[in-house]
Amino acid sequence: MEFARIFTTSFLARSLAAVVAAILAALGYYKDLGAYLLAWVPNITPELARIVFWGISGTLILLLLVFWLRSRRHQFLWAERDQLELSAIACLSVGKTIDQRYDEEPQLSRHRLLKDAIRSGKLAYMELGGDKPNVHTIVSRDQLRSYAKSTNNADLLALVAKWEKFNPPREPPPEPKTTSTKSSAADADAFGKPTVTQYLPKEAPAKLLLRGWWLHYNPANPKGKKELEFLADGTFGEGRNDNEFKWQLKDGLLEIHRKSNLLQNRFRYDPSSERFLCTNDPDADGYKDQFIYRT
Repeated sequence: MEFARIFTTSFLARSLAAVVAAILAALGYYKDLGAYLLAWVPNITPELARIVFWGISGTLILLLLVFWLRSRRHQFLWAERDQLELSAIACLSVGKTIDQRYDEEPQLSRHRLLKDAIRSGKLAYMELGGDKPNVHTIVSRDQLRSYAKSTNNADLLALVAKWEKFNPPREPPPEPKTTSTKSSAADADAFGKPTVTQYLPKEAPAKLLLRGWWLHYNPANPKGKKELEFLADGTFGEGRNDNEFKWQLKDGLLEIHRKSNLLQNRFRYDPSSERFLCTNDPDADGYKDQFIYRT
């Protein structure tokens, strides 16, 4: 209601200023009529009346132009961010402004689509904002781009393109080249190379690279799970996104890393349950109490 009141007042003020500017411009054009209206001013002439009316009209038009340019800039301030709430994405992807109500069509249907994608694990997120996807759930531009490409959603692809037009993605700094003296077995544990699995219990390596693993990424939500396929090169196949992007075995523990190389979570294998249980280490950025199991 507050937004509607402010928007209505602002719209009426701009409309009134435009009408006054048009009337003053007309009075300047018909200078004799303008001089007649300003007859109470000493020594007024038609030419002087024209200058007065056109000067005031030009000032009003200039102010309207300035306000219009400012409002246009404010419409795209959202693009300066690298993350957006689901409600904002829903509105922007259907051609609405970011301050529109998200619970009206067509943005309502788009909002529901995005929430369903998060529940199914197809759309990754930065912050859930509660125990389930809602208007406060935050999604990064990279995550939205990955989902838009995987689903070939034209509206979302157009939004990402517009986002990148106003805020081009920053190139990551090149990784420094270092001379390694580690053994070949240690080198094999590096991301992008065949991963050594001898540090896990003997039952795990044979199963680790087989399909059928599931990650319960949100223990607070029974539906917060997805299939996770471990590939031999240290990346994920099915289930890969910006959060679960790479994996490695280190000191007998399974580590999952984000695309940015930050640690997402660390797991310890439990042979009795054939599960990987989250160690809840403080240096991991993912949800606590996650676990990986087989079906």
